[in-house]
Amino acid sequence: MSLPNISREYRTQNLKLQSATLSKPKATEVTIKIHAVSLQYRDLMVSRGNLVHSKIGTSFLVLMAQGRSLHLGKKLRGGKSEIASALTLHWIISMATSLKTSNLLDLVATSMAVLREYINVPVHSMVRIPEHLSYEEGSTLPCAALTAYNAFLGPVPLKGGDYVLVLGTGGVSIFGAQIALASARLTLGYQTGGRGVDHIIEVGGPNTMLKSCNAGDSGIPLLHGMRRAIIFRSISIGSVKQFEDMNRLLTAHKIRPVVDKVFPFEEATEAYAYLESQKHVGKVVIKLV
Repeated sequence: MSLPNISREYRTQNLKLQSATLSKPKATEVTIKIHAVSLQYRDLMVSRGNLVHSKIGTSFLVLMAQGRSLHLGKKLRGGKSEIASALTLHWIISMATSLKTSNLLDLVATSMAVLREYINVPVHSMVRIPEHLSYEEGSTLPCAALTAYNAFLGPVPLKGGDYVLVLGTGGVSIFGAQIALASARLTLGYQTGGRGVDHIIEVGGPNTMLKSCNAGDSGIPLLHGMRRAIIFRSISIGSVKQFEDMNRLLTAHKIRPVVDKVFPFEEATEAYAYLESQKHVGKVVIKLV
């Protein structure tokens, strides 16, 4: 299939749809025709100008997408497939061997904006999406789902009988509940018999951190957490390897992402406004095709 020379995209803070020249993929890149993208709170921060990275300015919009590979670089071979790109393009297995900087924002900044019709990405970041998912559902996996998977199945994975706490109804929290139920056959509920919870995905920040710590086993306050062996771990999404592992779990249990509402590509402004309203349960998606 021949690629067009011009592609439509959103690249400015005011979410103005514009046209741009479509470049050819490098020797080890793949051109993806994007079918759907999903939004996250970070995208609102960028659109407001509250999150500006020195390397990319204010034009960086939307991180999670799912589409179909169309054109391979000259060093690559293979056919078309439904794929998503890992958000952390160069974090394949180990963060320690994949990053040249300790600045975690750089991990995200080296990825590319995907609120556009086509994009070129490194082939080593490509992950095949589970066959039972739609494009809209697949677009939610690279960030929200993978963050929850990394949180619950990382160095201290869930086990049967554990109690889990997730906050609110956003994408990471909903995926956390789904992954917890599938991974350890846990029971959802609000009572722990006074023993506290074993795993918490903290997504609220300063206003909820202390409450989350007090919800832990024995109600240990934040300042005493280190002395009582509580493990605090920051989550920088996940690696390509973890993405592939997660997809096997989703396939085995036929887990479907919770998509609250889907907007057409031309209604990106409305999609952002709906996300900002906080009326959604699960993910807000923009459909291109």
